[in-house]
Amino acid sequence: MHQEASLKEIEYKINTRTRITRLDALHLFERAPNEYIQKLANMTKGRYHKLDEATYLKMAIVNYTNVCVAMCDYCSFYRLPHQTGTYLLSTEEVFKKIDELIAFGGTEVAFNGGFHPKLKIHDYADLFEKIHIRYPDLGFKEMTVAEFMFACKNSKMSYRDGAAVLKNAGTQWITGGGAEILTDTFRQRH
Repeated sequence: MHQEASLKEIEYKINTRTRITRLDALHLFERAPNEYIQKLANMTKGRYHKLDEATYLKMAIVNYTNVCVAMCDYCSFYRLPHQTGTYLLSTEEVFKKIDELIAFGGTEVAFNGGFHPKLKIHDYADLFEKIHIRYPDLGFKEMTVAEFMFACKNSKMSYRDGAAVLKNAGTQWITGGGAEILTDTFRQRH
């Protein structure tokens, strides 16, 4: 049986660049005060950057549609399919938004579109492939895991097959954002 590490033992691991275990991370999550976690994060950051410096990037989030059927009560962004004010940007309109970012010196684009009931995984792949071809030097985060899961379900496609379609289009990242709405307890609270 694995014995739980103390906070000092976890700190020692971080100081010696030893990987912490899942149990260590759980212990930090459940028992460490925020200030202590900040201290450990700064120690780790110090391996790569000067502690008195911060790094940043210029990025944009392109909202290519506001049509979403998830109906999260914390979102003021979405519109249901037949409400007034809905939009779905064309590829050229998405390009225009990316061009504005580049003119500003931006280097990364993330996309947000929610759960559009008419978009299939191949629609996303088509858009993302065109974007990768036109902007080979930019970084992209194409969709959240929640959007991906919805698009796969909407396409009657397994996650494995959906991921393969997106990978073939050049997608490298499916981000974690939005996953909370897939948790029943979270959805029930909202």
